[in-house]
Amino acid sequence: MAGSPPPSPMASAAAAAAKKQRLAAEADRVKRQEARAAALAEAADAAKEVDARQRVALQCEEGEVTANNLLLGIWSDKESAGHKILASLGFDDEKASLLAKMADDEAALSPR
Repeated sequence: MAGSPPPSPMASAAAAAAKKQRLAAEADRVKRQEARAAALAEAADAAKEVDARQRVALQCEEGEVTANNLLLGIWSDKESAGHKILASLGFDDEKASLLAKMADDEAALSPR
């Protein structure tokens, strides 16, 4: 505005400090999001590895990776973020066993 006095040096310093604090908080938030994304990507890779090992163990053909395969793979890595997320949603070893049995039954019925 024309004619208004310039901001005081203290007000300018306070505004700069507040802006610096907001930028630091945003940088921290982005780092946390990146860490979560990396943990989920790692869990997905581990699930794919488990699926591949299961296929070899069962002498299955290569094929579609199902949600069952992914869930069981994530659940099998006890230290993963995915395992902790599934546990917080009520998934447990009993449900994993039921899911594995269902997956085996579906595979047996599959026309491969």
